[in-house]
Amino acid sequence: MLVLTMCTGDKYSPDYVDKLERSVSRNLSIPYTFECIRETILPGWWGKVELFERSGECLWLDLDTVITGSLDVLCDTNANIRMGKNTAKANPDGCQSSVMFWRDCKKIFDFFVPSVMDRFKGDQDWITYLRNHEVIDVDYFNPEHVVSYKHKCLNGLPEDARVVNFHGKPDPHEVKDSWVIDNWL
Repeated sequence: MLVLTMCTGDKYSPDYVDKLERSVSRNLSIPYTFECIRETILPGWWGKVELFERSGECLWLDLDTVITGSLDVLCDTNANIRMGKNTAKANPDGCQSSVMFWRDCKKIFDFFVPSVMDRFKGDQDWITYLRNHEVIDVDYFNPEHVVSYKHKCLNGLPEDARVVNFHGKPDPHEVKDSWVIDNWL
């Protein structure tokens, strides 16, 4: 299996990559290779679309995620792709791409043309569109396993959380909760 993340631009330091790689090694028992993508052809979050050129088992983790438990359960699906449901009020039934697992999702890349970037807000909206039009089969993570820091963790870490997504602010290094510090080393 290939575990992927992306570090483009200067939003996150190389330290984020190192911490994520160490955290994966503590929490994934499936044999894997870790790869950090540093360059993409497509701008911003659209660069994630390029990921789907790859075949085989792939686990994607945004750099601003904190792993708090075993990742093995996230990789158990027969669907094209497994990901979270969007928790944002603007698109509560959409797909959330901070954590994804897939075996073969080449269609996400194959159906992409540059004009897609004018029509959709980002990779999540594009994947949601493909799901809604039955181009790809999407399975969802247990919502207790992949959680939003803002929506689920302000009063502590939920018991079954495996990955915490730090979308927007704060970033993991700005949070002083012991469970963040202990898991983001």
